[in-house]
Amino acid sequence: MISKPEENDETSPVSTDSIERKNRIKFSTIEVREFNRTLGDNPACTAGPPIALDWDFIDKKSMSIDEYEANRLPRKAHRHLLLSMHTRRNIMSRQYGYSVEELADVENSVRLVQKK
Repeated sequence: MISKPEENDETSPVSTDSIERKNRIKFSTIEVREFNRTLGDNPACTAGPPIALDWDFIDKKSMSIDEYEANRLPRKAHRHLLLSMHTRRNIMSRQYGYSVEELADVENSVRLVQKK
């Protein structure tokens, strides 16, 4: 039911029962990007240097969501997403060129924040 306001009557209520709003979002394509990694500062990292995504990235490809879902790898279990202290150190030193001293400095900084 819609009640129409009288002419020159700006305070008359208008019912919106018959007005249906459809708020929908539709995604059609996704952009895949590959980010470099850098030393982070996340105090939730309990062993080894925290790793963060760098601002630099490479656009890999654009594809439809359907194509992505049909070809993506299975999701990893949570336990497989965690990196050990040794893995973190190896990734950051061998793949990204950080020195042992840089890694130790970041690890010490994180420990100080964790103690506060």
